[in-house]
Amino acid sequence: MILVPEVADVWIDRHILPGETLAHAQSQIKAVLNATVRHSRWELTVDERPTPAPGPYIVPPTSSLVAAMRTALQQEYHQEITLVLGRSVADTSHIAFHGGIPTVICGPQGGNTCEANEWLAIDSLLPTARAMVRGMVSLLDSPYRKE
Repeated sequence: MILVPEVADVWIDRHILPGETLAHAQSQIKAVLNATVRHSRWELTVDERPTPAPGPYIVPPTSSLVAAMRTALQQEYHQEITLVLGRSVADTSHIAFHGGIPTVICGPQGGNTCEANEWLAIDSLLPTARAMVRGMVSLLDSPYRKE
């Protein structure tokens, strides 16, 4: 038996990346739908939210916040720290985007973030906490803290 539904809802969770707009993301989704959906009607809508959606943000690698955290992590872990661009939405997105507060994400080592069987290395908790404190203390002592 083959069943073909009369109506189907498809939810797409598309994050807006730095340099993109909601209109750009919508045009990408529409292009995919136009190229793949045949013999059907579709409508693209955006969820209503009780709070505004956070937009993308970038904290420059040259900022005093990034420099302080990178130095503190290198001192704690005794290795070069690689900077990456996070491509997701978290509470930090609201703080940085809506609050205008430079924000970086830094945490203990682990895996399967936001997935089944998420885990962290217990022995990375204390060094990461010390690095966070050391980074913040260095910012408070910095003559550039009004950046």
